Order: sequence, then C-alpha cells, then structure tokens
Amino acid sequence: MSESIESDIAFEITTSVEKIHPFTRYNFYKKIPELKMTSHLSVYRLGSTLIDTGSLPVSEPLLSLLGSQKIDRIILTHQHEDHIGGLPALLKKFPAVKIFAPEKLVDIIHKGFTVPRYRRAYWGGLQIFDGEIIAYNEDSFFEQDQFLLKAIALPGHTPYQIGFLVEYKDVMYVLSADLYIAARLPAAWMETSVPDFIDSLQTLIDLEKKTGKKLFILPTHGKILPDGAEKLQVLLSWYRKIQTNVLECSSRLKTRDYYSIFFELYKEFNHGEFRSKGELSRLNLIRGVLDPVKNLPATLLQVPET
Repeated sequence: MSESIESDIAFEITTSVEKIHPFTRYNFYKKIPELKMTSHLSVYRLGSTLIDTGSLPVSEPLLSLLGSQKIDRIILTHQHEDHIGGLPALLKKFPAVKIFAPEKLVDIIHKGFTVPRYRRAYWGGLQIFDGEIIAYNEDSFFEQDQFLLKAIALPGHTPYQIGFLVEYKDVMYVLSADLYIAARLPAAWMETSVPDFIDSLQTLIDLEKKTGKKLFILPTHGKILPDGAEKLQVLLSWYRKIQTNVLECSSRLKTRDYYSIFFELYKEFNHGEFRSKGELSRLNLIRGVLDPVKNLPATLLQVPET
C-alpha cells in the first residue's frame, strides 16, 4: 500500500484536545530548538469524518487520541504533507474509510513528492499513497449526522485549496485549511496567489454580512478565531498593502523583474529564505502579485547564494 520516502528526523510531539461543538480539534505541537519556536497543527473531526489527516509523525498520536472512535470518511483540503501525511496509517486502521480530495489535486497526492529536509523538521516527510481517492470540487457537500459540510474554494496559499462551511445556530464555522495562519506572514509559500488570497478572504468576510451568522474560523495552524471576520480583515488589509506596494514599485522601476523589486523593497534575503532555498520567501509575494500561481507545479524562485 505504501513505502517510506523519508523518515530521518526524530520527533517529540505533545498533544491536546479541544471541544468546539460540534467539532473535536486534535492539536499537535513540536518544538524546533534551532528556530526557537514550536510548530503547531490541528486535525478536525465532525462525527465520523476527519478533515485532513495531519502529518506522518502525527499518525500514531492521532490514532491514540481517536481511541475507539470510528472514522468513515476523510476529506482533504489540499496536497501538502502536513495535511495528507497520515493517510497510510489511517487507511491501515480504518480499511473501509472513504477518502476525498479536491479533483485537481488527486494525481499529485497519488504521485507524492519529496519533502525538503527543512520542511521535514516541521512535520516530517511522506509515504507513497496508492489507496483510492474520490474527487470532489468546490460545489460538493457532505452530510454528517445533522450537519452539512459545504465546500468552498479558498485558493491563495495554493491553487485548488478547498475549505468547508458548517452552520450551527447563529455561527458559521469555517474550516479554513491554510488560508489563515497569522495576521501577517514573514514570507510566502512558493504557490502563492495574492489576488486569490484577497478574493478568498473577502468572500468569507462577506459571508458574515450575507448570512448574519458570526464567522468562527477553524485553522490548521494557530489558535481558533471566534472573531473570524475581524481577524480575516486584518490579514486582508495586509495583503492589499503588499499588492499596492509591489505594483507601485514595479511601476516606479519600470520592471516586472521579481529580484529588482525585491531588493528595492526588502534590501536583502533573511535566514528563513536562505534556509528554505526560496520555497518560503518574500520573493514569492512579489510573484504572487505580478504573476499569481494558478496551476501546479509552481516554479521555484531561487534565492541567490551569498
């Protein structure tokens, strides 16, 4: 069913569980001493449905937290290792489970990809997965007990990312995947589209106005956001400012060259950008404004050697 691609980094993971009716949130924390930080990710369960799986090293603690809880369905929001890495272990534990993924990401998930070492330090690598995956799209919905999981396209972090809406009383829960990580970001992922980020954030903010239901954001990384619309507005304003700065700089310099604009705006690359070899970089913000990534795979923008 699967074979190991890479598993050369030791992990010490701590866990916690939150009840956010009707969801259960399984939290996983890993200290990264060299960066003086703790990395955090969450997996959500609604009844017998899991939204994403967490990463490969999270598999064992996740199964332990699930205990005797039956899982009938796994819905993946996108293709990154911290969202799909637990697939092999979960399929082994629950052989009848049905697995769903965004239609345009099914092939990528099946083919797998090599996870660079700096990313494995956060949440491990991948195992090749060849189990059946059922495609869904942004118009899909899933019933779970008395609740309805409504798919919603949330691109920006990566093309084809899909989140979910669940209405409960006067609240609109949003399983936002990686649309929201923080109010501002030190760098951008190499698959970034700034216009898509802006559109996705605005779409969610408008939902609160249209439905009269308070947005409650359930992100994969970071704290839950009961004041969802306010937090999304802060991030939206930040992306709009970035977009304006990049476009004005491009116009002033009379160039669309990412590197020329980068050095004008930021002067030099930082440690994180060198460490990721450009996968996480402010250079990706500039491309994400001028030439938003709409298809995969994205081309890596190299960080110049010093």
